[in-house]
Amino acid sequence: MAYDDREGLRAVARWSDLTGADGGELTTADRRAADQELVEVLAVRGFEGPAYERFEAALAAYALARLPGMIRTGAVSVRIAGAGPPVRPTTTELDAMSRDAAILDDLTDMTVARALVLFRRRAMIGGEWRPGGGASLTTYFIGACKLMFRAEMSGYRAALARDSRSSPSTPEQFAGVADGTPEGDPASTVVANQQVREELDRLEEPARTMVAMTLDGHSQRKIADRLGTSERAVEGVLRRWRRKAQRRRSDGGDEHDQR
Repeated sequence: MAYDDREGLRAVARWSDLTGADGGELTTADRRAADQELVEVLAVRGFEGPAYERFEAALAAYALARLPGMIRTGAVSVRIAGAGPPVRPTTTELDAMSRDAAILDDLTDMTVARALVLFRRRAMIGGEWRPGGGASLTTYFIGACKLMFRAEMSGYRAALARDSRSSPSTPEQFAGVADGTPEGDPASTVVANQQVREELDRLEEPARTMVAMTLDGHSQRKIADRLGTSERAVEGVLRRWRRKAQRRRSDGGDEHDQR
């Protein structure tokens, strides 16, 4: 008999209602039976199609409702053999997340997105989840989120470190003319200031103000407060601007500067 997507969707709806992903309570034995029944239905279509997408949406909603609290308390951190100590947000990082909800949202969204891929590949297709294994589908998925959070948090820190290293503190560094020229050389400073003015003229607000304030030594937090935006937004604007400026310098200037 051909697989009916409508039956698969109904199976996911029953599972959501029964297991508590959308409400309700079950004993451990009943939850295990409901999980097993759903996996058997989803396996018929190779864990893809409308029913599996609905199942993924339910898993994502379940995790997104819990991960922010787990991140704040450190409950999301796990120790991985051979990978060093657990990755926990520092007090400074938690403060940044409190000030800018976009940071926490990005971390949770990307963690869940990566966990869904891992869960399907290993737990479903790879058969690593088993009804008798002790973990429900939702508990198993939260475990996948914990694994992926480690990677996401490490990537977030690496990005901050790169941006910190590449953030200019002088006009020479900002314009990229300090290479091979003694720091403080008058000619270098004049050229650098001219290049910075040309770069600022290319920008529109609020990017122009963000760049100008950065040159004046203001922190991204102060810039964000002044402009009524987030530090993450300021960081993104500066990062995109630096890349464009670097490409223009590599190409010898834009089309208006070519002779």
